[in-house]
Amino acid sequence: MNERLIALKKQSCRLARQHNLPSFYDDFAEDVSFASDLFFNHPALLKLQEESVPFLYDDYMFGIEHSKRLAQDAATLVMAWDSGLDRNTARRTSLLAAVAAMIRDIECAGGEAERTQGSAYVMLDDSTLSDSEKHLVSRASTCRRRPDASDMPEASQLRAMSYCLHDAYWFRFGPDIFSTVMWLYCDYSTASLADLIQQFEIGVNDARYASDGFLTEVGRKYGPEILEAGVEQGEIMLERLREAAAEEASCKEAASALGADHSGKARGSK
Repeated sequence: MNERLIALKKQSCRLARQHNLPSFYDDFAEDVSFASDLFFNHPALLKLQEESVPFLYDDYMFGIEHSKRLAQDAATLVMAWDSGLDRNTARRTSLLAAVAAMIRDIECAGGEAERTQGSAYVMLDDSTLSDSEKHLVSRASTCRRRPDASDMPEASQLRAMSYCLHDAYWFRFGPDIFSTVMWLYCDYSTASLADLIQQFEIGVNDARYASDGFLTEVGRKYGPEILEAGVEQGEIMLERLREAAAEEASCKEAASALGADHSGKARGSK
């Protein structure tokens, strides 16, 4: 386990706590509570959480955290967005969006380039979802692809799920950007600090220019504030990564110089 990465994650968590909670979570507190209750209590999601552990677990908990927050935000957005669904349908659709969010992360756990379409859907075989609901989950849980609105009727469950999952994905580049970038952009278990810096720069840059990509009215209203907090924190974490890399390089230089000094003394004593 990389102790330096753990220390950087702790710094990131402290920075996130220093930010005021984005107004989205206050303005839709009731929907946030509903989504949280779904995630921690609904049998379909509990079963999926249990079976997803081998795919999402790592010593740093990046995958588990990303999946949990993505699922809860997607469910919250379904409830918060006036998509044309009636309230009861929206509640059921929020469950499906949370399931789709978890399936999406399981499918992408090995990296998007290695994704095997449908590999995670066997986890839904014994769930309480109907066949039509499983089909909706399958269509909505694409990896980082912008949904094609031409194939999604307005006021449909599919459009609500797909749009909200898309926006919830970009919400992850807010205050918890460090965990998100580590989970989505790099093999952090083996990456060097130089590699982490390079990938983190890409993540921060993505967050900086993502505001125009939100699909729901709620995302367009609240997303920029969330991303602004992510960019601010991301730049601080980039500085921490660069400092850690410089310290590591300095230690290596000192060790190399010490080794050369000892080698020279040994030769001189012969």
